[in-house]
Amino acid sequence: MSAQKMKTIAISLPPQMIEELDRVSERERRTRSEILRDALRRYITVAERGRTIPVEDALPEEIEAMRRADEEYVRGECVRLEDLQRELGIKPRYGSAARAAGKAHEGSERIIEPSTR
Repeated sequence: MSAQKMKTIAISLPPQMIEELDRVSERERRTRSEILRDALRRYITVAERGRTIPVEDALPEEIEAMRRADEEYVRGECVRLEDLQRELGIKPRYGSAARAAGKAHEGSERIIEPSTR
């Protein structure tokens, strides 16, 4: 974005949030303004689609769990929900369309034995 087309605004933030913003800024090598513009852009996109924005912030342990999950996903250490449910013997709960598709798929599964020729 061109600086000529931007306007400056002032916002008030709690000291802890400013510290967090500065840590992210340093880690990502981006300015506070760039990070806040990006965050505001994402917020507006979600709000304009009519989705609800979470009112409560995630707890530190929830954020840590999400960070670990992202790292595991990147390393390929993830399991599909359907596979986990099957392994645990839990019957998946799907909507009627998905259930119908699943039933159609169940009937088409076949085990092919290797040829003994």
